Amino acid sequence: FCISRCSYCDFYSTLSDDETRDAFLRALLKEIQSTGYGEPIDSIYLGGGTPSLLSPGDIEVILDALAHAFKIKDGAEISIEANPVTFDRVKLRAFRSQGINRLSLGIQSLNDSELRLLGRIHTAEDAIDAINMVSEVFDNYSLDIIYGIPCQDKSGLDHTLRGILTFSPPHISAYELEYHENTLLHKDLIQGRITPPGDPDVSGLYIHLCDVLTERNYVHYEISNFSLEGFHCRHNLNYWLRGDYIGFGPSAHSLIGDRRYSNIADIKEYIDRVERTGSAVEKTILLTERDRIEEELMLGLRTSRGVDRTRFASDEPVLGALERDGLIHKNPERIILTPKGMLVSNAIIVELLERL
Repeated sequence: FCISRCSYCDFYSTLSDDETRDAFLRALLKEIQSTGYGEPIDSIYLGGGTPSLLSPGDIEVILDALAHAFKIKDGAEISIEANPVTFDRVKLRAFRSQGINRLSLGIQSLNDSELRLLGRIHTAEDAIDAINMVSEVFDNYSLDIIYGIPCQDKSGLDHTLRGILTFSPPHISAYELEYHENTLLHKDLIQGRITPPGDPDVSGLYIHLCDVLTERNYVHYEISNFSLEGFHCRHNLNYWLRGDYIGFGPSAHSLIGDRRYSNIADIKEYIDRVERTGSAVEKTILLTERDRIEEELMLGLRTSRGVDRTRFASDEPVLGALERDGLIHKNPERIILTPKGMLVSNAIIVELLERL
């Protein structure tokens, strides 16, 4: 659920009312209870929408259902997403007491003009207040920011970076603004109301933020993610390393073994299907060996671990050219993208896929 839709967001969400929320929670609990999976669980991620809109009582019921349905490891990472102005200290402390030990906060910018363009409901002052509260309650938390916003220059990005770095957050996610179809931002783009920055400008902003965060001892462990030592997001790393994961709720996705599942992206249909069958899966894909290898390459190159070099033993001239261009690092075992290479990761991935 969300209070309103941000101009750039193409994720499935809906506005909340008491009747729909209660029906959704009943369906969610039934879906959780109907899912069989015997392996121990190392992480739980309550994503959105905006799960911090739910009451602590709602969150407690969801966590209890997960604890009864699955084997949760001691010390598991349990995260919740939140947006400024959707919580106070009392709610944060309740979340913490229920076992949530990591919070991801959607700041996006500390410039009010950028926040208005993005359709965010909070101000820069709200964001600072939210960071203050979160940092008081949680030792492990992440701040999300966006770069490449129309009219954003290096000084604008620096304003946001300076503001968040005063808190030394354990984790920072920095995402390039994208213009997805069927979003308000894309409509503004098509109608000429906004002009996106050019590729060289966006590239310059990305390299700049990488340099700034690296100088502050953040580990650049994935294209969009930076953490202080020991604070990488275990849940997201599991995605990128193709570990099993199970998603619950409308539009949720799962990977179990070599099968990918996706739930229907409509809350009313979701509720109806779960009430009737216990499942809202709309599509199942059985991955081939080639699919699996391609996914390992695409996802692995997003991370600082890179990919197995031995897969490309006969392509040393190609790897040498990529290294000379400053796009990859090589060691005897791995191929790893540089920050410059991450900017053109799709092109590098396509080139390497053609050689598998």
